[in-house]
Amino acid sequence: MPSLTDSCFPASELIGLRLWHRVVEEVSGGADDPLRQAWTQVFFTTALPKRAQFVNLGIPGATVADALAKEVPQAVALSPTIVTVWLNVNDLTNLVTPDQYERQLDDVVHRLRRGGGTRVLVANMPPLDRLPAYLACLAHELRSRGLAVRLQVPLPILYEAVRIRVGYRVDMLVENAVIVELKVARNLHPIHEAQLLSYLKLAERKLGLLINFHVVHLRDGIKRMVNKI
Repeated sequence: MPSLTDSCFPASELIGLRLWHRVVEEVSGGADDPLRQAWTQVFFTTALPKRAQFVNLGIPGATVADALAKEVPQAVALSPTIVTVWLNVNDLTNLVTPDQYERQLDDVVHRLRRGGGTRVLVANMPPLDRLPAYLACLAHELRSRGLAVRLQVPLPILYEAVRIRVGYRVDMLVENAVIVELKVARNLHPIHEAQLLSYLKLAERKLGLLINFHVVHLRDGIKRMVNKI
């Protein structure tokens, strides 16, 4: 990627709203025309005022550490008015620990703010309990032991003899009997237990496992729950 000082956005022409936008990918796989319908392009053409200058410093595959070394310095040099940051998926797939990710992201935001001169908008972390790697690896281990496993099983609600689909999905259903819900949290909370218990009741299943991967030893993150049908 060429230096911004050599790009079509020289500092002398960056007037009005200055925007640095960091993305994980350069194109959008979900678009009919990825080169023209990627969300970054749509954002630029539909959401920003005409006087805005839009600069995308995204490096495909970059982690927060990569952004600190390669992207943040260029962004700070532009003295932007607004910066949006989306840095999470690559750190997850590269097995960056939550604590390390948090420290580095704090550093990114602190540097970009320039002492309050820039507004920094940070995109939400995707739900870690929906991260395919956790589900896929656990499913593989169970299937290798001869167990039947289904993932992301829809869970409709039966209300007055009418089946209503409300978007509930069970993370994992083992042997059509045991519901498994996965979490990545510092601690399991009553709301997590209530969620699993609700799923057990709606699915009319008796046994459920709540598994939290944010532990040193996985055995310390497993909670067994029983629905007294």
